[in-house]
Amino acid sequence: MAIKSISFSKDDPAEDVVCAESLGIVSYANKVGNVTFNHFVVSLATTAAVHFGEVNDADNGVSSPINLEGAGQAIEMLALLEEKTRGNLTEDEAAFLQQVLFELRNKFLSVKQGLDESADTI
Repeated sequence: MAIKSISFSKDDPAEDVVCAESLGIVSYANKVGNVTFNHFVVSLATTAAVHFGEVNDADNGVSSPINLEGAGQAIEMLALLEEKTRGNLTEDEAAFLQQVLFELRNKFLSVKQGLDESADTI
């Protein structure tokens, strides 16, 4: 399904920028194709992985420092998604989301425990 462009008024020069950027997004979305529910879940899970320091920066190959709060927020967004979509997902989508949440929550506890242990040895 292609996304249709939106007509913007051009009374304000700032709206020209918004219009151009929005049309660029529409063009990109039409090239990418349909994003599935599982793609969306993976996107949020990847955000958590970045905050766990598991994803290397494409430019310098270095991973970001651990940000447990950021990882927790990504997990909470997935938990909210699970809550708000309950009863509206296919069995496969629900199972996938539950598995991702299970793995991320376990990772969160593991990383937190590791940080707590290293803080105790200092």
